[in-house]
Amino acid sequence: MSLWRGIREVIRERILVKGESLYEEPLHLLREEADIRTPGSYFDVIRAIAAGATRVNEIAQQTASSTPLLAPRLARLVSLGYLEIQEPLEPTGFVPKRGYYRIRDPFFRFWFRYVFPNRSRLERGRVEEVARIVEGDLDTYMGLAFEQVCRDWVGTYAARMPAATEIGGWWNRSGTAEIDLVATAKGRYTMVGTCRWSADASPQVLGALKRDAEILGPKAAGAKLLVFTRGAGVDLRRRAAREKVRLVEAADLFA
Repeated sequence: MSLWRGIREVIRERILVKGESLYEEPLHLLREEADIRTPGSYFDVIRAIAAGATRVNEIAQQTASSTPLLAPRLARLVSLGYLEIQEPLEPTGFVPKRGYYRIRDPFFRFWFRYVFPNRSRLERGRVEEVARIVEGDLDTYMGLAFEQVCRDWVGTYAARMPAATEIGGWWNRSGTAEIDLVATAKGRYTMVGTCRWSADASPQVLGALKRDAEILGPKAAGAKLLVFTRGAGVDLRRRAAREKVRLVEAADLFA
């Protein structure tokens, strides 16, 4: 049985079917946490973040909570591993002022993206309809998970690459520019990377990556450029080799 077929079966038979083991798993997990006395309020926080409210004031507005009540709930969800705080990485370190909350647990992200908003359909047994929605959007969902895999890989094998004191992502204040992977050391960017969950990434990603490095300014001059992709075509391989860009494919990540 292929990996994709196995994933499809798990989604259809264990996650999207009412009464099956994973259909309400996030609800069960929150109810069973010893440190959570009112699961509903914590569920509302995660639901708000899943819907796009990622900063404290936005989450407070979505959940009709005051900041003094919300802050300990956010801290507890972070400590339990359900949420995480993402901060952009610059040569001077991470920048808390531009940080935001996101769901850390991959299954929670999946459940709040596909199960929760479709529960009315799933309750009526329209599993195949929702499954088709999931399958059509799964590559988009996988993008975020793939970014973290790439950062973890760089952290593990950094000794074979340019120096990396810190590894993360970067985005500007307005949110109009975002870079999947940056590494820093001694006050400079040492690596800049893009992560493309694509079965056949095109050579155009190299041009976009170079523009990303230019956005970072002089402190990214000389940084090693990396492209992470599920699969690369012949043209991308040739251009990456010619321009001395490190190409990392899924086979490399999981070798």
